[in-house]
Amino acid sequence: MNLDKSLKLAKKLLKFIKVIIVINFIVAIAIFFFSLDADFMDFASNATSVTLGVFKIYFRDSVPDTFINNNMLTFASVLVAVIIILWYLIARQLEIIIDNALDGHIFCQTSTKSLNLIALFVMIEGLINIITGFIGNSTIYKHISSLNLFNSEIVESVTVNSKYDISFLAISFVIFILAKVFAYGQQLQKLSDETL
Repeated sequence: MNLDKSLKLAKKLLKFIKVIIVINFIVAIAIFFFSLDADFMDFASNATSVTLGVFKIYFRDSVPDTFINNNMLTFASVLVAVIIILWYLIARQLEIIIDNALDGHIFCQTSTKSLNLIALFVMIEGLINIITGFIGNSTIYKHISSLNLFNSEIVESVTVNSKYDISFLAISFVIFILAKVFAYGQQLQKLSDETL
């Protein structure tokens, strides 16, 4: 009885999370299209700092017009869209697991498959972040160098955060092990049903 209430609450929360994910996706696409507009570019140029990859650059006056690059904005928008889609797929798989539990089928093949997919999606998202981080950071460094932005007359300071998060490996591993536990529970359930 108490478990059913918790599962129903979790399902409502997941629906809310899915709505937030969809809104984030729409915002990411909108920002990309706004970024193509000249007025938006002028607005962005009025900023005094910008974060790109591992670099946070503080300018003395404002961001130079030549610094805003449409290719970077396109790359960032596509990357954000892909990651948002992955999180939506994760939320959808969690919803399937909750629906199965509400139907009384906690240890079933679809729940095991959903857990395996969640582990895969978390792994993909983590790998995308690391790969694009390496590629993006080297591209951004070249861009900064080509514009001579390490010039102290233009730039006040540059801070570099070189940390790469690999916690996704542990999270994927734990979810994958949980999927194996579910598969084992499914076999025990099948044996129990056959015995009865």
